[in-house]
Amino acid sequence: MTCSGSGADIVASDCASPAPEHGFVEIRIDAEPTEVEVALGYEGKTRVTYTSKPVYSEFRPNGPGCEPVCKSGAITMKVPELVPIK
Repeated sequence: MTCSGSGADIVASDCASPAPEHGFVEIRIDAEPTEVEVALGYEGKTRVTYTSKPVYSEFRPNGPGCEPVCKSGAITMKVPELVPIK
């Protein structure tokens, strides 16, 4: 699993498991993009591309009325079951 672009990180799950069981639970981007494109591939070939506009919410980690005001964005994508490329 890799990220392209500056300030992007993937939080992965099941990395110790065999490759078919790998997954990701979170992708962190140090920006506020209006649109996000996620491309999933296998052996260098793109299998699925998903584009979405994140929905953002604001929160204050130090409590109401305290700085900083942070934003968190989210998209939800349903990934179809992929059959390995032969």
